[in-house]
Amino acid sequence: MTHKRRPPGRLLLSLAALGGLALANAALAQPIFQLPAPPSLKGVTPPAPDLTAYVKDDQALLILGKALFWDQAIGSHDVACASCHFHAGADSRVKNQLSPGILDRSKPEYDPDGDTSFGDAAGKMPSGAMAGPNYRLKRDDFPMFQLVDEANRDSAIKFQSNDVVSSQGAFFGQYIGQYPQTRTPLDACSSADFDPIYHVGMRNVRRVEPRHTPTTINAVYYRRNFWDGRASNFFNGATPFGERDGAALLAKYSGGWEQTKVAIPNLSLASQAVGPIVSELEMICRGRSLAEFGRKVLARQPLARQKVHPGDSVLGKVYSRKTLGQGITGTYADWVKRAFKPEWWQGGVEPAGMPAPGYSQMEGNFSLFWGIAVARYQASLISDDSKYDRAKASPATATLSAEETRGLDLFRSSQTGCIFCHNGPLFSNATFPAGPAGKWLDRVPGASGKVHLIDEGFFNIGTRPTDEDLGVGGTDPFGKPLSLARQYMAKHTTTTADDALIADPTLVDAIDGCTMLARFNTDAATKCAPTQAQIAAEEVAVDGAFKSPMLRNVELTGPYFHYGQYASLDEVLTFYRRGGDRRVVNQPGDIRVDTTGKAPNPTNLSGAIVPLNITDADAKAIVAFLKTLTDDRVRCEQGPFDHPALRVAHGVEGDQHAVYDTNHDGKIDEEYVELPAVGATGLPGLGKACLGTFEDKLTQN
Repeated sequence: MTHKRRPPGRLLLSLAALGGLALANAALAQPIFQLPAPPSLKGVTPPAPDLTAYVKDDQALLILGKALFWDQAIGSHDVACASCHFHAGADSRVKNQLSPGILDRSKPEYDPDGDTSFGDAAGKMPSGAMAGPNYRLKRDDFPMFQLVDEANRDSAIKFQSNDVVSSQGAFFGQYIGQYPQTRTPLDACSSADFDPIYHVGMRNVRRVEPRHTPTTINAVYYRRNFWDGRASNFFNGATPFGERDGAALLAKYSGGWEQTKVAIPNLSLASQAVGPIVSELEMICRGRSLAEFGRKVLARQPLARQKVHPGDSVLGKVYSRKTLGQGITGTYADWVKRAFKPEWWQGGVEPAGMPAPGYSQMEGNFSLFWGIAVARYQASLISDDSKYDRAKASPATATLSAEETRGLDLFRSSQTGCIFCHNGPLFSNATFPAGPAGKWLDRVPGASGKVHLIDEGFFNIGTRPTDEDLGVGGTDPFGKPLSLARQYMAKHTTTTADDALIADPTLVDAIDGCTMLARFNTDAATKCAPTQAQIAAEEVAVDGAFKSPMLRNVELTGPYFHYGQYASLDEVLTFYRRGGDRRVVNQPGDIRVDTTGKAPNPTNLSGAIVPLNITDADAKAIVAFLKTLTDDRVRCEQGPFDHPALRVAHGVEGDQHAVYDTNHDGKIDEEYVELPAVGATGLPGLGKACLGTFEDKLTQN
């Protein structure tokens, strides 16, 4: 893989900021310039993890991973990974998808559980309907931040809420074991627990995650996963936190027992995959351990209650004829044995002193198998055949229209600055191809007029107020900063106590300050590390910063941003044209407070976020260009984006005011979206229409 340094035009912008100019004025003072158009993704391979110590058969691993990802019996209450990633790798459901601001601790009354009320201050949605669990979203509910003058971010606010449009998961309850079904064991969860947040009347509905679901397609290229980057680049075999989690231990058996730590680089997808299986907002009722999860899954026939298409690009050759196409052959234990080396599963029951005493080694290590296998499947989901890719790879046979070309030119121009955060073949600075090795951090212009230090690819773009959700500026469960920028500064201070903040020592040691856009200095011997005076003066602008999402297939992956409050690309362009939703609020005592600020920084806003001087036609052209990044194989679910049948929960019969038990069985009646089994020929092979957009779903209701 080759990496190109950015051209000097952007450096001029940085130098203007270094001179103390306000960035907006600096940008106006500079001539408009364009960065090179990002290359095609064709032929760009992500850094591959070295799995030789773990994996025996890569094809078996891929089969195992795809089955695990799509199996709806994996989680409690029939929740699969795919339940939240079924539509171009994202989630297009419109009912029971609201989460209140449970990450928002900005007011004393929100502690310790965040804001648990739905809607605005009056409990309403923008459409005027009452908000709440089991609410069905309407087109008039978007955007969920509305101004009297949508072109002016300082105009009066017409509607705002800290609610998030996200994904429903499992019901509230306590894990109490498994139902005794030999072939298809399922979680047994207590149903007597009353959910204090996600209920209608006295009946619980499914819980909803606190951030919008991003797409899994091309996610293998991210350096770190999740919106806040907490899924480490190093997979420790058990949790998302890599080196941070010293308690993440596995059992190895080669004639004798060995308790061991695992740290596999370039495997952030596996770190991400082990998060939802222990999250009571996503895939489980609370209290199910990783080893217990393994005990449940390993005995099962993969996809036992789901149809597999005989033409499935991965599973078709192993689909089960004995069960008439329901599932694939064998058990999950059989596939683990085929895919993984025996020292990780052959040892029998783990003795006292090992990580999972009383469980078999295969059960105790199942999180390792799960993470690596699911990551292997997701690594196969690379969409590199969009109209844009074809035009870049073979201009003689594929070209962009005049409007699309105009949109691309604007996108890569300093007139809009889109490419400053969405560069490289993935159109995201948070991906591997976007920067040289060692470039985990950058120093770039901030809205304060100073250069500030950021985690590369993580930006505060002035969405909701920073205090509502700190993003990569937050901390892990061990109280250490998620931000590599904060760890890097801690490493270079002379204060010994700061060393305790360095949660990712391998990554921090690899950071090369000489790759930063605005270097602290030119001392190559120290990798251009900052002096103590520079550390004291530096703005570390990570609070309220989130991972810059890839823009490939963005037409299909709405709603948009980490909080899902924008329904269409047109609304997103309106957001950027007015310079985001940052506000400067007058407080008592004539104090003006920037909503993107958090002490000690007056603002954490990226310097690229300024009102844009573009026309309606320009905005329309940018949207037209963004649609050229859609891969029709994704749109039409053709291989490798085909899949087994899936039953996806979609709220409960009724609404936010009442839910119903129409068949009088004592249980509320859930509604579902039934996805058919799709082979490599995709939806057209079934005579079905290809995928639409989230906005389409809103207008169908």
